[in-house]
Amino acid sequence: MARAMVVRDYEKAYHIGISTLDQVDAIDVIGKKNGKIAIALNLICCLIALRKSEEGFKYIDKFEENNLIAKQNGWNWYKFKQLHILLAIRGAEYVLAYNIYKELVDRPAFKKQRSLIKEGFALYGAYFHIIQSGGRLPKIDKPFRTQKFINEVPTFSKDKRGHNVPVLVAQFMISLLAQDFDRVIDRYEALNKYAERHLDKDKNYRANLFFRIIRAAVRANFVYAPFYAEALPYRARLDEIPPDVLDPTYDQEIVTYETLFNIICENLPESPHDYQERMRIIAETGSDPALAYRTMEFTQN
Repeated sequence: MARAMVVRDYEKAYHIGISTLDQVDAIDVIGKKNGKIAIALNLICCLIALRKSEEGFKYIDKFEENNLIAKQNGWNWYKFKQLHILLAIRGAEYVLAYNIYKELVDRPAFKKQRSLIKEGFALYGAYFHIIQSGGRLPKIDKPFRTQKFINEVPTFSKDKRGHNVPVLVAQFMISLLAQDFDRVIDRYEALNKYAERHLDKDKNYRANLFFRIIRAAVRANFVYAPFYAEALPYRARLDEIPPDVLDPTYDQEIVTYETLFNIICENLPESPHDYQERMRIIAETGSDPALAYRTMEFTQN
């Protein structure tokens, strides 16, 4: 199963995992439960990669009913919850994902967890703010504090091995959606420096493509039409390699770059000329060309 996952053959890995679970159930050995937990976690990873959210939810329900991970607040339990959230996000079940996240971080025991767990879920909080600001989630009951997020991830911020990508991307997206363009430029410059120093061309292929999409937004002065024209080829190339699910939380696409691209498209303003032309077409035809245009190429949530 692990070999298939390493080469991103998640379909094969999934079928191996199902077969292995059945075999493990049929034997009685020491450490059987730990083996089942490892297989179960990998199985959910495969279903996330395959975008089979409904099937993933069924397995999660089954694992919970069988009390597979009995020790709440342990490492495996938090990993299981993280994958449940990620599965829901990838399936565009944003309300479900947020409710799981909120119930988890509001637990008194969560505050006592090791910093790596808390920092990982701080990243999820940042991306829920992005999802909400991007119009995909109802208003979140707790206001998001950008500076608090930055202060809560010191391990990631000091890391120099390419693990800082989702933090920098989150900071850029939060600033862009707030239309804080001075901070956007600041985050863009930080991204550029980070990419030059720490990103690998092959290992960080998708991140490099998304950084070029970000560059297109800056070069277009945050106007939709020129951004779309420059960014579209990079968006198309994202389809060449699916998001990886084996990376640890701090090196993972919590919200896929495809979805972040759509959020950028939906929130960049038009130039005055484009806006006037669109209003003319609406007056003459009764339909809005921008609506079809902005969702024509890619429809992933």
